[in-house]
Amino acid sequence: MKSAAFVQSWQQALPSTISFPIEQRVATAYVFCLLAEEDPELVNPQDLSQWRFWVVPTAKLHSDRRSIGRQPFIRTYGDGLRYEELASRIEALRPALPVSQIDATHQPD
Repeated sequence: MKSAAFVQSWQQALPSTISFPIEQRVATAYVFCLLAEEDPELVNPQDLSQWRFWVVPTAKLHSDRRSIGRQPFIRTYGDGLRYEELASRIEALRPALPVSQIDATHQPD
């Protein structure tokens, strides 16, 4: 998981510049998350509606880059997902079991 936020816990003159590190490529996919609220008075990391998520298969990451900024990231991977969409997107990446394994593990009632 790689995360970023415009607002940090320390005093800031301006919102942080968003850049995601992408140098490690060990996992099947990475979850990138952005705490997207820019107003320090409104930001609440516990409010999941303020977050955007991206599930990016490792094979789709730029192999020659160590990081990627917010706008190039969004152009490449889209606007992101709401928290409620995250589990199904991750689940979709799981390799499907062959039908023979499903039949072998299914126990009729």
